[in-house]
Amino acid sequence: MVIVMSKNFLTVDEIVVRIQNELSSSVNSWREIAKLIYTAKEQYFSEGGDNSDYKAILNKTGFHPKTALKLSIVGKAVTEGDVRLGHEMLQDVHKWTVLYDVLTLNDEQFGDLATKIEADKKLEKRASVTRAVIKRIKDGPTQIDDYVTVFTVRVDANAIRTGRFSDEAYGEMLELLQSVQSIPYARVDATAAYSTRNEAWVKAYNDKIDELKGKQVTTCISALSKSLASSDDEFDVAEWSELAKVDADGFYDEVRSYCPELQVLSTSEIAEDARRFLDQRFQKVNVNEPFANANNSIVAANSNDKQEAA
Repeated sequence: MVIVMSKNFLTVDEIVVRIQNELSSSVNSWREIAKLIYTAKEQYFSEGGDNSDYKAILNKTGFHPKTALKLSIVGKAVTEGDVRLGHEMLQDVHKWTVLYDVLTLNDEQFGDLATKIEADKKLEKRASVTRAVIKRIKDGPTQIDDYVTVFTVRVDANAIRTGRFSDEAYGEMLELLQSVQSIPYARVDATAAYSTRNEAWVKAYNDKIDELKGKQVTTCISALSKSLASSDDEFDVAEWSELAKVDADGFYDEVRSYCPELQVLSTSEIAEDARRFLDQRFQKVNVNEPFANANNSIVAANSNDKQEAA
């Protein structure tokens, strides 16, 4: 392993001492500890290496590989100035587990969290970001659909596939359905049964990536559970699975370190495999070119109706 020295380079002992000092202080600076773990990972963790120095740091500071990976994700966000961790609602948050949970939210969920905290402040309620609050945001509200199916419109699948059900026929049907959509208390739900070639390719591509990632993550977690079997902590499949979603390549690096015999693809390599598979598949299949973006107007209409109802 080749280590490039710089003025900011920290030795193994320096990292260990700094972390131990933070852990022994009366108020643990978890953001600083997370930055140090991230620094250790950047300096002493390499793909395909034995990473003995990095593992030594974890052993001397008492961090489990799973905890260290979570902390490194927080440390990277802190080091790079992630705007989410700079949000005012997190200024008084000191628990690293809460900071990590925040980083698992997508943009919409993060916005929902910020909105909730602001609303609680206006109501003079206890407005603090906790793991329980974040979990409720992730789970989302219970979805209740009060609509029932009154009619079902079906189209011959063979006619769609061969093009006998033409763009003009689809456009005519779309106009009729849009008029139904305008009736109060009625809703038309679009499906993916009819799509352009590009739309079909993108959906199949994303599905293939999810399939390949799912298979690899399952294999990786199985191998990790055996490699870390001697650890004091109980192996938590759910938490490792979440880590694979939050930082896929970081997770794969961890697997390569503890399971060097396992062949693990990076996210870019998985995407390339999916693209090659889809290119071959779509060369063999004659996909009908239908009425472009036909379903979009129905989806947009439904969205507008929901906004007006709200």
